[in-house]
Amino acid sequence: MMHCSDEARQSATRGGDRRRNLITIRSEPQGRPGNSGQKFGRQNVLSVAVLPTVLKQPEGFTMPPDAATAAACRRDLPLTATAEVLPEWLDEMGHMNVMWYTHLFSKGVHGFFAMFGFTPEYMVGNLAGTFALELHVRYLSELRVGERVAIYSRALGRTAKRLHYMQFLVNDGKQVLSATGELVSAHVDMNVRRQAPLPEPIIAEFDKLLATHQALDWPAPTCGVMRA
Repeated sequence: MMHCSDEARQSATRGGDRRRNLITIRSEPQGRPGNSGQKFGRQNVLSVAVLPTVLKQPEGFTMPPDAATAAACRRDLPLTATAEVLPEWLDEMGHMNVMWYTHLFSKGVHGFFAMFGFTPEYMVGNLAGTFALELHVRYLSELRVGERVAIYSRALGRTAKRLHYMQFLVNDGKQVLSATGELVSAHVDMNVRRQAPLPEPIIAEFDKLLATHQALDWPAPTCGVMRA
């Protein structure tokens, strides 16, 4: 039987405490097979971290309605991938399983990176690559089999080695935003499999795109805690 201490539960649910809290779970020893009721061994104790669930949004930010955001994506952002939801992508709830959102965001990344020269040809020719470092996903509207989706991409920022950007997954038929994916990716030297500075030609093209997207009249609906 599993128990959560009252003290730990109160600590974990205390709204004003922004520190990482711990819930201690105690597992009672079970009876030995063939000897009903006899207990043996020590209790198993597991401490589980409880993280704050509310992410701070930029000051003054209001998430636009899904349809309005979808329209803004189609108007202002590059289309970087399209797909149709396949039957094998569904889960027990009859809609697209979460693993396939990551798959579609990945397809969008390839199209987005190609816009500023971070192509498969560049990677093969320069023994370079890209590693994902962070991904924050918001699931907004379910996707069903046969529905067509479009992925739009937006540049958010960069450092010398990392890129910060966002993917918008739009349901083409319903014209609503189905999900967003905010990502940070690293440029990698595949000789040593470590982060390495982005080459100047890629930086120059990315910065042009970044300037265009920073000038848009609607804020990117970021989680507020991710940086390149």
